[in-house]
Amino acid sequence: MNTLTSFKAVYCSGCFISDPALIPAMALLFEKVYLPRNIEIVKEFAKRYRIRTSDEKTYSDEVHIQGQDEASTIDPFADLSSEERETACRYIAFAHRVIYPNSRLFPDIFETELFPNGSPLKVELIRKGKPGSKNLYRVGPQSMTMVGDDEETFPRLLKEGYVPVITQVRPSSQIAKGLDRASAKQLAGILGMASVSMFFPGTRAAHPEVILEARERLKDHLPPFWSTMLKLTTALEKQIAESATPSQLVLEAKDIVDTTVRPAVIDLIDKMEKERRNFFYRMLSSVQRGLRLMVGNPPMTQQQLLTNALVIGSDVAMTAAGQMRAIEALKEQSGLTYLIKLQEMTKEAQSPNKRSQRTLGPRRAKRR
Repeated sequence: MNTLTSFKAVYCSGCFISDPALIPAMALLFEKVYLPRNIEIVKEFAKRYRIRTSDEKTYSDEVHIQGQDEASTIDPFADLSSEERETACRYIAFAHRVIYPNSRLFPDIFETELFPNGSPLKVELIRKGKPGSKNLYRVGPQSMTMVGDDEETFPRLLKEGYVPVITQVRPSSQIAKGLDRASAKQLAGILGMASVSMFFPGTRAAHPEVILEARERLKDHLPPFWSTMLKLTTALEKQIAESATPSQLVLEAKDIVDTTVRPAVIDLIDKMEKERRNFFYRMLSSVQRGLRLMVGNPPMTQQQLLTNALVIGSDVAMTAAGQMRAIEALKEQSGLTYLIKLQEMTKEAQSPNKRSQRTLGPRRAKRR
């Protein structure tokens, strides 16, 4: 992608993506998304929030923490209360549960140092096949590796032009130091994600293959979309104070999307549908006029019939061509075409045939 029209992002809330709709939103909008591995983010999250579950499971028993040196006995959560420690363990467990099903998006889109080679999958050779046959591998989840006292990663990424992606979950104080004032690119990113999230309900995650297909098919529409989002940042800047919190930024962005972007998309789709209907009416009208002329004339020779048929066909073709140009011009007049194409793709992906093709079972040992 051209560096002028592409954006890279760093997800400021750590490696746990609480809202499934954020995954397709970030993957579709940004060339790369960096997930940090700083354990201080986990600790600060545990001190401020709680992750509620419907079961009574104790996640502290599920998450096994081990130092880089196997002999190390340092506990990174030693200064947390029992309730905070449980939240920290839930954070790590849930982060893994979100990342693993989306492993297809790593490391090409989501980049991280949480795993060796940036991939959450561990591939082990079980049996080497004989000449001419396939090897048998076991594919499973990798353990996550986190670090503490990392004060260089975020400043470096921000300096390299990465857009800080924030959600209603407040970033850690370490990250917030670099977010004193929201940049235009950051505000555009917030607006863009709020716009794209309209088509991905938070209760259902999009399949990675659907995301990759949409990313490829929509890439040519992305630059004008970013242009529209950058223009909308002036409206967002007017509604926020310099001291606005991340939660306030996200809520204001959603308000602008609901009051400005959504009506514009609805209006554009409505105009396009009307233009398509007019196209068929005008084409039918041209055919009817031509038929009346042919029926009203005295008996014609074969040459006259052919000539009149060609005239009718030419009239229909001209009408069709003019109408299609009007529809295409309407579609291209706004950067919101990206959202219209995205809506078409999500409807297509949600059709029964597509859903059955996207259904995957649990990963098992497979041959290669």
